[in-house]
Amino acid sequence: MRQLTLLLVIASIFLTAVSYGQGLEVTLELIPNDPLLIGDTYYYGVDVEKDYKKAFKYWFDSAEKGQVLAQFNLGLCYLKGYGVEKDITEAIRWLNIASEQDYAPAQTVLANCYAKGYGVSQDMDEAINLYTKAAKRRHAKAQYILGRCYECGDGVEINTKEAFSWYEKAAQQGNLDAQYALGKCYYNGVGVKKNEEKAKRWFQLAADKGHQNAVEAIKEYEKESE
Repeated sequence: MRQLTLLLVIASIFLTAVSYGQGLEVTLELIPNDPLLIGDTYYYGVDVEKDYKKAFKYWFDSAEKGQVLAQFNLGLCYLKGYGVEKDITEAIRWLNIASEQDYAPAQTVLANCYAKGYGVSQDMDEAINLYTKAAKRRHAKAQYILGRCYECGDGVEINTKEAFSWYEKAAQQGNLDAQYALGKCYYNGVGVKKNEEKAKRWFQLAADKGHQNAVEAIKEYEKESE
């Protein structure tokens, strides 16, 4: 069991990188020299009481040493006020540091800030630039958002084929919003030849995981087939 837990700790580094900093269930005894994972332990309350302030402290130590995951975590902490007072300026600073190291989750969150003008001057060109960088690094959420931008003409010229392409990439990675969007593309013939069978398949995949709009789409299919 102890060996299995160690393997899970190693796996957590990968999972953290692809899922916005979510650590795995590990104990402080097994990770005494890794402030990033100790921070995870306090943040998620694994074998200890949840303590965002302690999580922030350990992540800060790790971030100062150049650990990109910890730098990203700090950005989120400052952004949301977890374990520290909200400070949008510090949030943007740490997100920039992580983003400049091509860390896709940080690029995506930073892109959201530019798109909304949150903590920075609104700049859709920069938002698209960051979404694209993250999407090319296979970040599913960025791929979905980029697809939506191309479908709606938000910051870019409308390009339904490009929208379909990004939706497809994100959907294949399990992004539920993208699966639903891909289903709509097939259903309405947006960026791809209309194909109701494929539309239903993608709607069903998202509906099976609880995506409400996809659930409603499947219900409509069932009504039409009665």
